[in-house]
Amino acid sequence: MKGFAFSPASVNIKVGNNVTWTNEDTAPHTATDNGTEFDSGSLATSATFTHTFTKAGTYTYICKIHSSMAAATVVVSN
Repeated sequence: MKGFAFSPASVNIKVGNNVTWTNEDTAPHTATDNGTEFDSGSLATSATFTHTFTKAGTYTYICKIHSSMAAATVVVSN
């Protein structure tokens, strides 16, 4: 999370891997799945949130505070 964007905007991983989001902005952000898979809650500057993906699929997510921030994680089977 930097410059009011998720970077990278898309990432491909395997089932069982995790993604860590780090807020590098001065404003708070969230990483919130459009479904119910994960929600980081508000992350202050330098705060991190890690989620382990246990099912294959495409997970789109946004920042609930700044809804123009959007990205996706594509999870494939091993």
